[in-house]
Amino acid sequence: MPGAISVQPGRPRVLAYGPDIRNDLVLLEADESLVDELLLHGAQIKGGPSDCAVLCTENATFSLKTVGTTNSVFVVRDQHAYSGPDDADEQADAMSPALPGLTTEELLETVQMSRGELLAALRALPVVALEGRWRWIDQEYLDLMLQLLLLCAAERGWALVPGSALDAARLQAALEDSRVPLCPGEALPGSSSLWTVDAAAVARAIGAQLLTREAGKVQTWPLAEFERLWSSQLPEGFSVDWQSLGGLAVVDHESQTLGYLPVEGLPPLPRERFQALFAFRPRWSLEQLEPYMQGLGDPGESKEALLLKHTRAIQPLPDGPVVYGAR
Repeated sequence: MPGAISVQPGRPRVLAYGPDIRNDLVLLEADESLVDELLLHGAQIKGGPSDCAVLCTENATFSLKTVGTTNSVFVVRDQHAYSGPDDADEQADAMSPALPGLTTEELLETVQMSRGELLAALRALPVVALEGRWRWIDQEYLDLMLQLLLLCAAERGWALVPGSALDAARLQAALEDSRVPLCPGEALPGSSSLWTVDAAAVARAIGAQLLTREAGKVQTWPLAEFERLWSSQLPEGFSVDWQSLGGLAVVDHESQTLGYLPVEGLPPLPRERFQALFAFRPRWSLEQLEPYMQGLGDPGESKEALLLKHTRAIQPLPDGPVVYGAR
């Protein structure tokens, strides 16, 4: 090849594109599974003028990045599933009450998610579909509904224990008989006619009520005191579950304290999030940090990469556990 274009060592040549060179094509680098998905179902590229473009298939979202190579071919590299918006404005647009009254199709046009990811997110969020439009449910209403559900079950002698299931239609009729103010929402696709009692969710909800009620007075609790109060508020058959408070409070078994720190009140970007975490306390175990790292970082960025970039690993004793501090 060097001889064909008369290139000799120490004698550079100027190369230029010919008149018929194509500059309207962009190559997409993707693995076989993604190629199969594109050929079978197609995909959408989403993003506004100030957004990072993403490619959405039926059930996954991929970050698009333009990479210049040595032969000036632009390559879009395949990434792991998109774990959340890249900046604060996108985070607010995607997951806050700032978008009331949108249909699923309108959300798909606005939020950089695949349909499958969006429906999964809606299932996890306190939202309800009213006449086809999604509305945020106020936390006070959710707390009221939980208390009324527990009272309704107790009045009727239902065995409301962890893992038990209740028929949704029967439960709704019982609530209506008790004049409970129900919200006439629509079920998500694939929703079951049976409602299963989630012990961790019940424990978290009641624990959150206690923490928010005293938030202006108490920020740090003695662990034994909070456990006693929390246990007294749980329904019969339920027990305290410290892991259920992840992202809501920091449990420190070494100092026997619990600190109120709701993730919703923390910055959405990684650097600012870690700064706020280390301002709250200088040392964290991995178990304590993990709930506050959900959805952080670039698409496909691992937990280990986030820790390496924003924290400093410390091992006080040679055989002791690793803790993390500010870099």
